[in-house]
Amino acid sequence: MRGYRDGQFVGKHFWRGNIEYRVPSWISRNLVLQHVAFFDIGNTGNTYSRIFKNETFNSLGVGLRIISPRVFRLNVRIDYARTFGRTTGGAFSFGLQQFF
Repeated sequence: MRGYRDGQFVGKHFWRGNIEYRVPSWISRNLVLQHVAFFDIGNTGNTYSRIFKNETFNSLGVGLRIISPRVFRLNVRIDYARTFGRTTGGAFSFGLQQFF
C-alpha cells in the first residue's frame, strides 16, 4: 500500500482495495500526462478473523502518470501518499510499466 514501508505489515492472509481517479491533463501524440487522486485500504494478519476485526490501514494521496503511447505499455508512476489511523506518516512511491 502506498504510504507505508515495504514489509511493514506481515501475515499469511490479507485484503486490500484501491480507488483511483485519473484526469488527463496533457495529451499529445508522444506523451500523455495524468493527474491522479487515490485512496488505498487494507489489512493483514495470520488468521482470517483477525484481518477483518482489527483496524484497517489507510492512505490517501495524489500522483502523476507519464505515459508514452509510442512505447508499448510504458507508464511511469509517481505518487505521494499520507497515511492515517493508528500509523501516520507519508511516503513517495515510484513505479514503472503498469498494465492497467
